[in-house]
Amino acid sequence: MEGKLFTGESLPPVMMGLKRLSHGIFYLVISLISTSIFSTEYIFSSEFADLIFPGRLLYVTCWGHCGLYKYLGVWCIAESSCMYVGYTYNGHGKWDGLRNVATSAFHQSSKLQDVIDSWNINTSAWCAKHIYKRCKFLGSKILSQNITMIYLALWHGLHFGIFSAFSRSSFICTWKRALLLTR
Repeated sequence: MEGKLFTGESLPPVMMGLKRLSHGIFYLVISLISTSIFSTEYIFSSEFADLIFPGRLLYVTCWGHCGLYKYLGVWCIAESSCMYVGYTYNGHGKWDGLRNVATSAFHQSSKLQDVIDSWNINTSAWCAKHIYKRCKFLGSKILSQNITMIYLALWHGLHFGIFSAFSRSSFICTWKRALLLTR
């Protein structure tokens, strides 16, 4: 690299940072708009309780998805500040060394594993290395996965939505594994 951080293979760090900053601002605006449409208060209302079960399930799914946009926005903004000073340069012409979410892969995912692989990337890698793989002695991938999910849920906080999301993810992964084994 001849003593240079920027080799000309990609945009300079300030431009990459501004691009990521604009993504973050976009996601925060989407978060503000979507959470006003899918509000938490409505979930606790009598009108929500009167909905049929599929309607409640659809609403909660949309509400949860809209809640993710604030995290996308904040992560993109935090990543942009690291790009400005060159921390995210990975040495291979890319500025993704501290990327915590792969936004394109997240939005284009069609499988749960794709969502998991593109969301909270650094935390997932840490949990796989330090929790999931250390539970191998239990002899059960499902048990190791559930322990990892419980740890993540506790780490994120004592909130019903967190435990709901992680238990649903664990259930879907277990169900998918069982379905694939029967084929």
